[in-house]
Amino acid sequence: MASRKTRPFKTSLEFQGKKYILEGEQHLRHSSEMGQLEIHFVNGKRSRQILPGMPEIHYTFTDSHPFFLPEKACKAAYTKKVDGTAVLFSAIDLEDGNKAVFARTRGMLPIHDTKWRPLESLLKEALNTDIQYGIEQACLNQKATLVFELYGHKNRHTVKYDFPIALELHTVIKGKNSTQPWSLVKQIAKANNIPIVQEMMSLKAPIEQGMLIKEGDAITSQQETQNMASSGEYLHEGVILNIETPTMGYQWKFKPASMEEFHRVARTSICSATVAHTLWKMVDDGIYLSLDNLIDIMAKDYGYNAVHAQSNMIEHEYWAWMSQEEQYFSFMI
Repeated sequence: MASRKTRPFKTSLEFQGKKYILEGEQHLRHSSEMGQLEIHFVNGKRSRQILPGMPEIHYTFTDSHPFFLPEKACKAAYTKKVDGTAVLFSAIDLEDGNKAVFARTRGMLPIHDTKWRPLESLLKEALNTDIQYGIEQACLNQKATLVFELYGHKNRHTVKYDFPIALELHTVIKGKNSTQPWSLVKQIAKANNIPIVQEMMSLKAPIEQGMLIKEGDAITSQQETQNMASSGEYLHEGVILNIETPTMGYQWKFKPASMEEFHRVARTSICSATVAHTLWKMVDDGIYLSLDNLIDIMAKDYGYNAVHAQSNMIEHEYWAWMSQEEQYFSFMI
């Protein structure tokens, strides 16, 4: 049976002392429009708003999404890929004349604290009044969704960071799902004093497809020399290749060999890394952590028979992860 691509949602937002109830459909992780929200009602009144998600960024060698050089490609840039939680800021029409900018993840609107990640608190720690104002103005003036990464050792994933928390812009999306050129992303960030991910290299036309692959591999090969996979310590997750035409942006990812292998195993094999990887995805998506929910989500990724065959191991790893992370977050609080 095919897995569902959307699920209904109902949530509440507060703006200027008023409460708003939003209802609609959310596109799930296994859809091509992952994280997209279709708002059908605001306080019971019909709405037709679509808030884009953050599309998955594919490897250059993925058969299902072959790498290509778009026509009229005029620039390319490699930006640092950081390892955290995607936080999306979008303007929402509240149907009473008010427009407000809210933060969300791919699976959580509005962003809020949970037992496993105090995301709202971490976001507030990473923001200040000027940055918050700049983000709001950019969303409203550009009629765009701004996508950031919230990362640091307080929001741990795989890469080890030596600072508490940071928030950096990496993507701007307009319309339903139109990724904007990197040059425009930089302009928006500069004009609104918004922190942005590090640009590591840029290229101008003429651009050759083979050269883009060569440079991406060279950067990640250098990063690999600083990763310590044998001890499970990773300092770099990779880079994003941003190719642009005058009106569109296209993104592809490169990862150091050890990081690529870690995520390959997590995607294709059922093992302890797989269970932990799935649990962290559930945390970021705001999905209630339970053994039943874990098995349901893993069955969608790996198939029911494979998950059933490893059910004892999955249960063992689930309880081990829960015990370890409960101790960690008790310490953090």
